[in-house]
Amino acid sequence: MNRGKEGGKFLKKHGKNPNQHFEKLVARFSELPEIEKKSMFGYESFFTHGRCFGGIRPLGTGTSVVLKLSHNDYTKAVKNPSLFSPFRNTKDWVECKATSPKDVIKLMPWIELSYSYACSKRGAPPNFLNFLD
Repeated sequence: MNRGKEGGKFLKKHGKNPNQHFEKLVARFSELPEIEKKSMFGYESFFTHGRCFGGIRPLGTGTSVVLKLSHNDYTKAVKNPSLFSPFRNTKDWVECKATSPKDVIKLMPWIELSYSYACSKRGAPPNFLNFLD
C-alpha cells in the first residue's frame, strides 16, 4: 500500500487542524472489521474478539494513542522515540502523542499491526485485562 498517497489525501482533506486528529483516528480504528468500542481508563478503547488492542484520547492540541503490539513490533516501535514511548508500566504497549497530520499518517500501519496482532491471538481465551499484560 502506498502510504505517501494516503498521507497526501489526508493533508488535503484535513489540513493542519489538530482538533481533527482524534476524529480521524477514531474513524480509522472503527473501519477495522469486528470492532467493539468501549471507554476504559479515560481512553476510547478498541477491542476485537474480546481483546483490547488500542485506545485514543484527546490531549488539548493533540491526541494520545496507545497500541498493544507483538513483542517484535514493540521493540521496533520504541526504537523510534520521536513517535513512540513505552506506555506506563505495561508489557508491549506503546504510546504516541499525535500532534500533526503527519503523526496520524505514520500511525496508520501501526494501528493495523496492533489489530492484526490481536486477531492472531484469537484462538486463546479472551482476557479483558490484557491491557495489563
